[in-house]
Amino acid sequence: MAFGPMQSISLHESSVLSDHQNREAGKYLFQFFLSRVMSHSEDIFVIGTPVRTGVAGTHVTLGLNLKTPVFAKALQQAARADANLMQEVASADSEVREYLIRHLGEDVVRGPSPEEQGLLSKLYQYQKKIGTTINEAPTTVEKNFSRPLSSQRGAERSASVAADSTRLSASLNAYEGGRFDMIVALSQWLLNKSVEVIHNSTPSRQVLNFQDPFYSVGFNNAELLPPQIAIDVASETTDSRGRAIYYLRFGKNGSCTLRKDSTFVELPTKDWVFAFSVEISLIDIDKNSAEYSEVVGKFGTPGDYRITRLLANLETADIISPIMSECTFGDVEDQMQGAVFLSFQILMLNWVTIARQEGHGLLGYSLSVNDQDESQEATFPPTSQQLQAYPHLNEGQSFPVTSVGAAGENNMLVYLNMTQGRSPPSVSKLPYSGNWCTTIERGTMAIGNQLFFEQFLLPRLQKFNEASFLEPLTPSLDVKKPLTWLVGFNDTKGSRGASYFQFGITGNKWPSSTWNWEVTNTKDKTRQQNGMGRVWLTHTIDVKNSVRVEPGNHIVRVDHEMKILQHTKLRYIGTRSGSSTIRRKVTYHIYLESLLEGKLSLRFPGTETIETDIIHEDGFWFDRDYVSDQADNLANELSADQTLATEVSNLSRKIGKQDVFILPGGGYLFMKNPIFNDNADLLTKLEFNGI
Repeated sequence: MAFGPMQSISLHESSVLSDHQNREAGKYLFQFFLSRVMSHSEDIFVIGTPVRTGVAGTHVTLGLNLKTPVFAKALQQAARADANLMQEVASADSEVREYLIRHLGEDVVRGPSPEEQGLLSKLYQYQKKIGTTINEAPTTVEKNFSRPLSSQRGAERSASVAADSTRLSASLNAYEGGRFDMIVALSQWLLNKSVEVIHNSTPSRQVLNFQDPFYSVGFNNAELLPPQIAIDVASETTDSRGRAIYYLRFGKNGSCTLRKDSTFVELPTKDWVFAFSVEISLIDIDKNSAEYSEVVGKFGTPGDYRITRLLANLETADIISPIMSECTFGDVEDQMQGAVFLSFQILMLNWVTIARQEGHGLLGYSLSVNDQDESQEATFPPTSQQLQAYPHLNEGQSFPVTSVGAAGENNMLVYLNMTQGRSPPSVSKLPYSGNWCTTIERGTMAIGNQLFFEQFLLPRLQKFNEASFLEPLTPSLDVKKPLTWLVGFNDTKGSRGASYFQFGITGNKWPSSTWNWEVTNTKDKTRQQNGMGRVWLTHTIDVKNSVRVEPGNHIVRVDHEMKILQHTKLRYIGTRSGSSTIRRKVTYHIYLESLLEGKLSLRFPGTETIETDIIHEDGFWFDRDYVSDQADNLANELSADQTLATEVSNLSRKIGKQDVFILPGGGYLFMKNPIFNDNADLLTKLEFNGI
């Protein structure tokens, strides 16, 4: 950052700050301008147009507005990250120096004291010692400074579709092709509620009372409120699949002893908020650990599990460069400068060490397996999982917002899951296509179309195809007087394998919301009979079963239709011919429902009416009563058949509960309100028991 005539500044990648500490301050100051200063730009800057335009033209200049104290106050906050900052800014221009002295006093331009320099050096040594990392990418806060979504659908959809209705359009399709088998989307609201439950049930987390052994600074019974996280959807990148701002929040009671001018000052911690960036991480648990044994028992099905922690990972806590635009220090805001603030940062590094040891930042546990066996058929445990920060967009909103308030509460962490050992899409990420989470559905599990139907439901419903199968036998002619056709049926599959009865996708288009099974079998016979002429009989049976769903409801519809066509012909002197047609139709409904204990269930009333109708032509060999009796027999046979009811009951027992994610302490995700979306993926609302 350089100052020139008329107190103008230009922001470049380079900086007059050279060492690591000052680079951190410069990074913070740039971030600070984006997240706070620019929101008061009319009070701070006067925009100067280029003297020359074009490629070789001059820069746009931002002239400082030295008539208000806003810029001085902004620099005062920025100086918390670097004790040299005020002195360097003041030395750049005499008018700026006078401006700072006028609004902030003589001490602000004197430069860091030896004590402050020592504390700053110790701070970096301490951070290196305890092993926390320094974040090189800025965390963005507030809507105005967020970049547009890298989505092909976000902008145009958000302008015309109400936020909650986009849940049905949200898609499992990845960038550049491929699909995920399943996702679990957890809203920021839901995660913060779970953190609140753990905090309120753990007294040791509610008070800070410790001292740094080397610097004699410490917390004195400082009350802690439940921490909160803001999922960083605004700066989410491929390399950083999940980041958050961690808000350490203080209550009304307690104090903090800090260094000041070689002495100490005790400040009340009332209403303090300290915000810093952390990574959201998935960390596997050692199978030989006590933690693994404790957690694995809380998942409901047997299997070779990998248990993974979901963490707001305090190992990555960026205490050196906190998000100052989100920090507040109550009534002592002006005192948190120089040595006071540096000693507070040292104290916070102590807290990070303690908090990591006590498991702070734990958001939950997830499960994956190496292999899926028969017992896990419908619990769909993933064999691979990745995280992604995913934004919630309101109607008309095209930019993601990172916020701890209402504007960000439905931003999400999304587990991207594959099952049965399948590889994830080549670009393993979801573009924005709709809101998985809303103010009504704070969590969502989406089970993909192929996984739920083609892997789970349809192979079972295939039994109904076998049960409703009927084919004609080759007709024969009884030559005894009176001459009679013998017409028979076969209702067994014979040597046909399972593939013969498989459902197929309509029109070979995928994803599909309709699957069909349709077969046609024809047998015929012709014979020349002395004294009777030539006779023909053709017997054709069409069977069609369809499984379909409609977006927005919880019903699986099974349509069955059978058509039996018999055609006879007699040619003797003259010709007599005719046909009969029998149609059998029924539509069954299978209801997906949620039970009180958070499981899914399939209900099959089985009370649907089987309809039959006949068409009889006068020239047909048999009379109408014969055809009518055949139709009644077909209806009665299907009515008595329990295959579909049995298979739905088997499916209901298997579908069970979700075995994907649980809370620390055993809080469980209940599945509620199952519905199908626009792609026939099954969506279930997720609610933690107790929240």
